[in-house]
Amino acid sequence: MQPEPSEDVKLIAFDYYDGATEGFAEGLLDNTDCYFILVAWSSDQDDRLFAVVKIERSVCKRVNYLLEQAQGTPESPVWIPRWEFSDASAEAEVIELISSCRTRLINEGILLLTQQIGHRAARTLEINSDLALKVSEVLMRGTPDDLALWRVN
Repeated sequence: MQPEPSEDVKLIAFDYYDGATEGFAEGLLDNTDCYFILVAWSSDQDDRLFAVVKIERSVCKRVNYLLEQAQGTPESPVWIPRWEFSDASAEAEVIELISSCRTRLINEGILLLTQQIGHRAARTLEINSDLALKVSEVLMRGTPDDLALWRVN
């Protein structure tokens, strides 16, 4: 059984490890849709630091639509879809939407310290220039850091 986010949040989780680690969230911040990615976690993976950027509702709806074309409608508020699309152009569009969100994270994003995306955040931080560099490094490397290296808790 998957841990559920708060009842108002719906997730498309492209990656999942005892909880969503990357994807799109409908209604995450003040009922605003967001893209999120895990950038650091504690050694037991209980505390997680996510980089999050607000996006237009149309982006989440578009990603959802493109996935549904190949996989049908999700039955749970946490959807962990296969990386499967109806055609190459749908896949390319989702890749471009993710890339655009990742680029925006650096200048417009925030960090959320929480146990799971969609749960109440223990701490919220603006991404300053030092943190932007760390976020960029994680995005390039593709694996989250040890949370102790971030000094945010």
